[in-house]
Amino acid sequence: MGIFSRLKEFFSGKSIEFLTEFEPEIKKLQKKSNSEIIALIGTHGRLKGLPLIYAATDESEIRRYTAQLTEIMGVLPKIDDEKIIRDVLIRYYESILYYKPIIENVSFFALASHKTDVSILEQWVNSNIVALREVLV
Repeated sequence: MGIFSRLKEFFSGKSIEFLTEFEPEIKKLQKKSNSEIIALIGTHGRLKGLPLIYAATDESEIRRYTAQLTEIMGVLPKIDDEKIIRDVLIRYYESILYYKPIIENVSFFALASHKTDVSILEQWVNSNIVALREVLV
């Protein structure tokens, strides 16, 4: 079953056309922010670990990152049940992983090169989070 078939099933009658139209904007953001990967990923339920829409310089890496990231982020809330994750930055020597929950089961994820690139990503997510939530809920 393809990703869009799963999305149709998940959203049960809600239009997913916005997500497909959203892909060019994600690709522009990837170039603007010099990111290796940018994706909206499923984090719980039937969408867990699935990249819903994405742009990547190496598409073979996207599944590995989304699967592992979903597992890691699933454990973090168990550390302190009373706190909600706002966003997460993981700094590698050569890149920075940026993660921000959009709704309960969908999150934004990017692998950027520099802190300034992460600032571009944060600005974009913060200015589009309401629109994303409206489409996804």
